[in-house]
Amino acid sequence: MHTSCNPVFPGRQVQLTSTAKPVTPFGGLVSLITFFERIGLAGQISGLMPFVYTSPNAIPPAQTLVAFIVSVVAGARRLAHTDWLRADKALHALLGIDRFPGTDTVRNLFARFRQCHIEEFWRPLWKWLLALSWPVPAQGFSLDLDSTVFQRSGQQEGAKRGYNPTRPGRHSHHPLLAFLAEAPLVLHAWLRSGNTGTARGVTAFLTEAFALMPTAWKLRTVRADSGFFENALLAVCFTYNLLSLYQHASAPEQRKAGFRRPATLRAAVFIGGAILGHRSRTPVLYIAESWGGLDKHKPLIDNILNWPLATSPKLPPADPEPGTSESSQPPISHAA
Repeated sequence: MHTSCNPVFPGRQVQLTSTAKPVTPFGGLVSLITFFERIGLAGQISGLMPFVYTSPNAIPPAQTLVAFIVSVVAGARRLAHTDWLRADKALHALLGIDRFPGTDTVRNLFARFRQCHIEEFWRPLWKWLLALSWPVPAQGFSLDLDSTVFQRSGQQEGAKRGYNPTRPGRHSHHPLLAFLAEAPLVLHAWLRSGNTGTARGVTAFLTEAFALMPTAWKLRTVRADSGFFENALLAVCFTYNLLSLYQHASAPEQRKAGFRRPATLRAAVFIGGAILGHRSRTPVLYIAESWGGLDKHKPLIDNILNWPLATSPKLPPADPEPGTSESSQPPISHAA
């Protein structure tokens, strides 16, 4: 069945019809998916995942988590937004999955995580990502501590009434974050109730943050808001770090220009029309030339494939000098 659409300004009438070909608006994700494969993301998540589903119809939990990560990259801000990609068969082929998890599947996976699972899964996964080839400043990193407010509209666990500058009286969370400014990346994160004070738990938080750092890294200084000197969140932060390292790997020549925010990266690189086809029995993704075609993404893919991954040190670290301590912390300076 055919129909037509008249243009806003005078011009030829446009005929409308349907196509059975798998079409994706995210053809530009090819370089990011190449990056995921290059660092072995799927294998790392699968090996650390503390849950195993016995049902033959269940989507493996590692695939569910990677699907959630891709959803965040594609612009999802709520669990319900993961449904955007359930019909994107071309993207499914790029990910190597048969089915994309729905909202309930993602929610049920995260509902399984308890504190013991965070220690068993997220901490080793976090350390693995930090141990990859990050550019380390000669003088060391600057560690920035800050807290923010996440407004909540539903009945999310831990959401309480507290300081909320935009919607006073509404429930919120009050997460605590530690950033390495020069990378940039999130070193550590805690999701706290909305009625939690800024400095609550900061000592334990810093202890955990220091423990996550690779031994070869050093800190130049720690900067924090004055509030730190009073007498579902990990998955999103992990995605942020993946995007940060992806930019170091795919476009090293742009490091001086600065880190591009996820929304900018999405608009400039990831969004691009593409159709999934086949050549003999080989799947082929045809990226629209009007979106830059393959020429736009091949340099990024080449940089990722030639990117040197970090290797394990062959010599033991040198012993600390007399009078020094490996656990000594850098000076803390107040920031406005």
